[in-house]
Amino acid sequence: MRRILDRIYAEWTTSRVLVTLLVFDVTVLSAAVYLETVTHLQFFKEGYPMTWLSAFHLLAVALTAWKTFERRDPEGSRMHWKAWFSRLDRPTSVWLLIAAGFVFLTLDEMLMLHELADIIIHFVFSIEANAVTDRLDDVLVLLYLIPGVIALVYYWQELFPFRKAAFYLSLGMLCAMLMVAADIITNQNDIIPLFIEGTKASDRVFNLLKLFEESMKVLAEAFFIGALYFCYEKAGTLPQAEAPAELKQAA
Repeated sequence: MRRILDRIYAEWTTSRVLVTLLVFDVTVLSAAVYLETVTHLQFFKEGYPMTWLSAFHLLAVALTAWKTFERRDPEGSRMHWKAWFSRLDRPTSVWLLIAAGFVFLTLDEMLMLHELADIIIHFVFSIEANAVTDRLDDVLVLLYLIPGVIALVYYWQELFPFRKAAFYLSLGMLCAMLMVAADIITNQNDIIPLFIEGTKASDRVFNLLKLFEESMKVLAEAFFIGALYFCYEKAGTLPQAEAPAELKQAA
């Protein structure tokens, strides 16, 4: 597996990575949607195959961010991880933060951490669950954007040479917003019946929208991989960051 990854990072271009990933994802998603609509098999339920595919994508983003850090600051990447906390003011640390953020999102995907948010809020504040509070965990996903925006602003000088990655990032964010919107609507089947008459018809739209939500999540992650892989490629054409002062003194 490591040899395959090393070869991809050594030889593949961003367009090749993204096209390969999108073809694979669209094929898998189409097959999963078809099978789930005509059989009793479950693919999109939490903890089922699409959750694993999503987690794999998130981990791939984290790995690519780390590989970009290795290229931008090879000496820093070989330092003990405890030393990174004292170097967060260095511009190249943004790649570490991106990697750490997506590792957290991977854990969140596998352990369903944000899904527990509304349960905790109901318990702590003794709030009775209703159609609004049950959707708090869906809105919480949007709050994950706040640290990302702060990092973009704080480390803008480091990220500026990689600005063309914004194209892939924008496509990913569009898919992510569609995912969140579908997630909020399908938290309970109480919104769709307001617009579609008939229980059978509204249930069908509800189920299809849930499949759409999970599909948008996977596609968003694919574009995020493309964005980070572009950064990895671009990092290979830029001068490396200066060695940390402590390493210079040691030398």
